[in-house]
Amino acid sequence: MTKLNAQQIDALNNYSVALQTSISARAAYEKAQNTDNDNIQKTLSNLAKDFSHEAVVSVMHTANVNADFINRHERKNKRFNVYAAQKVANIARSAAQADTLNNYTRCVFLTALKLTKEKLSMTHADAQASLCSDLRCDAHKSAHIVRYARSIAASTADTQSSSSINALQMFDVLKETRDDKNEVAYTLNKDAPTTKRLAKALSVAL
Repeated sequence: MTKLNAQQIDALNNYSVALQTSISARAAYEKAQNTDNDNIQKTLSNLAKDFSHEAVVSVMHTANVNADFINRHERKNKRFNVYAAQKVANIARSAAQADTLNNYTRCVFLTALKLTKEKLSMTHADAQASLCSDLRCDAHKSAHIVRYARSIAASTADTQSSSSINALQMFDVLKETRDDKNEVAYTLNKDAPTTKRLAKALSVAL
């Protein structure tokens, strides 16, 4: 690891503190919403531990992930999905080569990579099809969809692909665009530091 100067160390420390403060704020918010939801409190506690590791903090800071991302409002009365937040942590650990990228995010990442190489974009339907064999995508894209070995239910594929896309966007790995049907789509940002780290961890060429 490159030796950091005092200013860089301070910046990392401040970022780490900001992450922990944000998670505490989210925990308080969830407690106020439902005092009996112990599961989400446990999840947030585990996230706080994940985001306390120096390598994880460094990857996130380098990728300019907003330290308060977990409190971002997705829609009215809803904040950033905690399961997507878990994938943010997993991506950071994988990029730091401290963990293996989860299978769902791996398939979505590799599908985006293959489609981008073919100058195509990945829609939500393409991402879902990579996780569920019962779902189809456009015929001209089929050969470039990286399929999950253990196909899951369509409803699960929807949730998992969406949270994987959200997590990858946090690191600027995926760029949002519009395809030729004017549908929301994504291309892989090959220049993003985390993209390069994930490609290295997965032993794939960009």
